Order: sequence, then structure tokens, then C-alpha cells
Amino acid sequence: MACLVGGSGKRLRAYGAEVEALQSRLSADLTTLDPGDDKLCSQALADAGERATAAGSLTGTAKTATEMLVALRIVVEGLHATQIVREGKACHPDPTSLRSTLPVRCRSQHR
Repeated sequence: MACLVGGSGKRLRAYGAEVEALQSRLSADLTTLDPGDDKLCSQALADAGERATAAGSLTGTAKTATEMLVALRIVVEGLHATQIVREGKACHPDPTSLRSTLPVRCRSQHR
């Protein structure tokens, strides 16, 4: 991840840290959730896997805070997909709120 000078560099690193934490949660979900024979859950897990791959790729090449913010939003989309699986399989929902993990700038766009 490239570091920029000033506030942009700080935002890039801050978003990068958030992406890394959420990517870890997404990876754990992808390895532990089992869709069984449920086609909706299978598709949701496939979608989550695609989001994990896309976010990982973008995170590795991001040079601006805006690019890292896009990666953050992609990871959150993946976590929303795993939430569908949790609900479909009557699993306990993830105790941490996805909404609270988003920067204020994203929250208004995820309503």
C-alpha cells in the first residue's frame, strides 16, 4: 500500500486498517459458513467470495484514500452477503454491526 503525505496518507492508512480488519472477518465467514443445499445461501457465499477477492486486489494496489474507501465498501458488501447466509441458515447474526464499522462518509450511502 502506498503512503501519501499529509492527511490523505493518514486516511489511506486508516481505511487500510479498517479494510484489513473487515477482510479478516469476511475470510473467517467464508471458511466457516456452510450454505448446505440452499441455493440462495450458496449464491450469497459466492458473491461474498468475489467481494473478498476484489477487495484484496484493490487493497494491494490502492494509492489513494478514495481507492481504499472503495475497497472498504466492497468488503462491507461481502459481509452483508455472509449475513444473508447467517439469516438463511438461522445462525446467530454477527454481533458487530456493519453499519458501525463504516466511516461516516459511507454510512450515509448505505441506508
